[in-house]
Amino acid sequence: MKKEKQPPQKTVKALLPRADKAFKNKFYLESALTVSMILEIRIRTLIKRIEKSNPGIGFNLEQCLKRLKYLHLSGKDQNLMKTFEIQLIDDLRNWKNQRNAVLNDLTEIHVSPKRLEKLAQDGMGLLKEFTKANKQFKKGLKDPLQK
Repeated sequence: MKKEKQPPQKTVKALLPRADKAFKNKFYLESALTVSMILEIRIRTLIKRIEKSNPGIGFNLEQCLKRLKYLHLSGKDQNLMKTFEIQLIDDLRNWKNQRNAVLNDLTEIHVSPKRLEKLAQDGMGLLKEFTKANKQFKKGLKDPLQK
């Protein structure tokens, strides 16, 4: 009896090793795109926790970052304001714009490997920073005494 194959999961746990492996093997574009997917999933989950509603399927990274910044500036969640600096959100948006510029340039001109490496390296660094803030945010949700 054959076992049915499970479809590949697009969870963060499955994507993190893929991004690391792509970066180590110098597949910088794949690494940057995987980091982008991870950030989108994590930010969407963060928005779900704060607003207690699903933002929807068409909510891409750009819209997630805009919504996260709005929630931060509006002061709706004190834990969010305490754990996520507005500069991190702005850095993520700048990185996303650099990623889009590289993708646009790929269709017209040759993009240097150094530029792709820098994009992937910056993305991995921002992902680590975002992960650290996200862990602090989750810790704040579990600890009611911090409020």
